[in-house]
Amino acid sequence: MGGNMLSQEVKDRIEYYEKYEKNPKYNCDTLYEQVVSRINGHAHEIAERLFFIHFKQKSGRNRLGPCPLHKEKHGKSFSMRDDGVWTCFGKCNRSGNMFNLVTELLHESKPLYFLAKYIGIKTTTRP
Repeated sequence: MGGNMLSQEVKDRIEYYEKYEKNPKYNCDTLYEQVVSRINGHAHEIAERLFFIHFKQKSGRNRLGPCPLHKEKHGKSFSMRDDGVWTCFGKCNRSGNMFNLVTELLHESKPLYFLAKYIGIKTTTRP
């Protein structure tokens, strides 16, 4: 093994630091602003991993797929924008943001802290 070989974990930490810590766009004062700024643009990716939503197609800023709220297997009634705002045009006819989705699907009472931990933001306390 060469001396300059970095593990993938170290590379990921460096990339994270370069992208978030040094970037003034992500230097936010509140935890809510930090979570929202990191979700923005990546909400559909987070939803795919967290809720196993398999988006079928892309339509502009929206991703279309089956609604996880009413256990739809096939279809495109669930629409999510890149910033996390979602709408179901099917049976349940509900809408909201990533925080609502975490609350409804995972029954998490503190979705802000859950999402912060999930996307790698360190929090000191959890009220």
